[in-house]
Amino acid sequence: MQFSANEDVPVGDVEKSLYYPLTYSKLQKVLEKQCRPRNTQLSTQQLRLPDDLPEVCQRVPHKQLLIEMTAVIKEQLSKVVC
Repeated sequence: MQFSANEDVPVGDVEKSLYYPLTYSKLQKVLEKQCRPRNTQLSTQQLRLPDDLPEVCQRVPHKQLLIEMTAVIKEQLSKVVC
């Protein structure tokens, strides 16, 4: 029978205790605490935008533009045909 390296405990018993769900969750919590970043404050930066940016204009979706153009063309054609 093989024993663990440090104690006179069979390896099978050590493996069972390591794979036990409660032991696993405790180990997971310990690792999370150790790996959690120590800096909890957010760093902020003020960005200065250049003065020569183009003005913001309202965007018209492509599909909406096509629908409106089609409506105008149909209206103009109906005036010409009638």
